[in-house]
Amino acid sequence: IVDYFEDLYSATKGVDAQMFVQELPRHLRQELAVYLNKTLLSSSSIFGDCALPFLTAVMMRLKIAVCLEGDLLCCEGDLGDEMYFVTSGELEIFKQGVGKIGMLRDGDFFGEGIMDERNVRRNASVKANKACTLYTLTRDHFKELQSAYPEDLEMFFLVNEQRRSAKTVVHHDDVVRDSLITKNIISP
Repeated sequence: IVDYFEDLYSATKGVDAQMFVQELPRHLRQELAVYLNKTLLSSSSIFGDCALPFLTAVMMRLKIAVCLEGDLLCCEGDLGDEMYFVTSGELEIFKQGVGKIGMLRDGDFFGEGIMDERNVRRNASVKANKACTLYTLTRDHFKELQSAYPEDLEMFFLVNEQRRSAKTVVHHDDVVRDSLITKNIISP
C-alpha cells in the first residue's frame, strides 16, 4: 500500500489535480489538459489524425492510474469497461495456455476492443513488469465522444480493426508525431 501511494505521489507530484483544475474556467481546464498530455498525444497512434477539439475532449475525460510491479491490470475473460494509455512503465500481455504474447511501453494503449460493445470479455491479461503510470478512458466517456466527434473516431476504429486482424500490439510511430506537429498540437 505504501509503495502504491509513493508511486501515485511521484506521478502526480503530490497535487490533487482534479480539485485544483475544477476551480479553473473551462477553457483553461481544456488548455491545461492538452498541455499536460502532449506526450500521450504525440506517442499514441490512435490520436494521429484527430482534430484539436476532439483531443481536448478526450484529455478532459482521462483519469490517471498507477500500478506497481507485479500488479494485474486486467485478466483474460473479465468484462472490460475501460481502455488504457501507457505513459510510463512496462507491461506484459499474456494469454492462458500460451504465455507472453507482447509488451506495452510508453505511448502504447490497450483495451480499445471493448469500447464499442457492452459485455465484451478481455482477450488477454496484462501485468505490470515495472511501476507504471497510465490513463484510463471509460466506455461511457467513449460513447460521449462517439456521439460528439464521430469523424475523429474513424482513426480509432481503423487502428482497432488493424489490431484485431493482425492480433499484434500497435506501437507509436513517427507519422503520428509528424501529424501532431503539423497541427501545432506539439512542437518538433
